Amino acid sequence: MKTNRFTISLVILLMTVGCVTRVPHSSVSEDAAAKTFQTTPSMANLYLYREPGFVGSKVGWDVALDGRTLGVLTSGTYIFREIEPGRHILSRLQIVKPIHLAAGRNHFFRIDPSFAESMTKFVEVSEQEGRAAVSKLPRVTTLY
Repeated sequence: MKTNRFTISLVILLMTVGCVTRVPHSSVSEDAAAKTFQTTPSMANLYLYREPGFVGSKVGWDVALDGRTLGVLTSGTYIFREIEPGRHILSRLQIVKPIHLAAGRNHFFRIDPSFAESMTKFVEVSEQEGRAAVSKLPRVTTLY
């Protein structure tokens, strides 16, 4: 019985350690600036975050905007980018979400991971909910 518990624990440990993705974080000043939530009248602010959790927690997830890799989210991180207002496409692998960003506004999207990749989704949340979540998370480097 002890051998089975040890084997199961070892397998779980190897699965989580073997899948660690190291993602560069923004500077403290860049993170603090994004958390002021200030907007520019002619641009839209896009916040994309992944709450801390167990599902795929150590695996980085490439997220794209309009076909360009925006950044890599690990569990408990967020991406911030000022974007031209209008229609855009958020994507991760085969998950595609058309979005509309309005000028002078903050837009918050949470990525809800799932063991079944097809069940993973982008969820737009209210500014209040988004601010509360992002305020607790570190910012990762945006790739463009």
